[in-house]
Amino acid sequence: MGIGGKVKKGNGNNRGYIGYHTTWDGKYVFLRSKAEFIYARKLDYDRIPYLLEVITYEVNGVKYKPDFFIYDEYDNLNAIVEIKGYLTVNSYKVEKLKKVINTQVSLIQNINLYKIKNINYLKKWKEIRLLELPK
Repeated sequence: MGIGGKVKKGNGNNRGYIGYHTTWDGKYVFLRSKAEFIYARKLDYDRIPYLLEVITYEVNGVKYKPDFFIYDEYDNLNAIVEIKGYLTVNSYKVEKLKKVINTQVSLIQNINLYKIKNINYLKKWKEIRLLELPK
């Protein structure tokens, strides 16, 4: 399938998009929000392999399942990305996870930087992508 897959819009919980999405490489992932949908589309556009919520970590006795698991071309885990809304102050889990695993963990709160149609998108993406996704 093309970029975007099939995702149901308007699920009644004000999150915008929810449902299964077909990745650029034919995998099925479950998206829980519009922000996840935007980020998934960006990864599809760039043909970056990823899965969602595939590993659960225990951090200080609390279970935590991050959103995106980014892989390299050999299917090695390259980075973990957590998508949070603008008003979310729940980023302490991300900071704690960074201390207990040996993988880059990033928190994205301004999802607008990842919208493909954003006029300033390419410039901003070039500035932040090295911080967000190591190549």
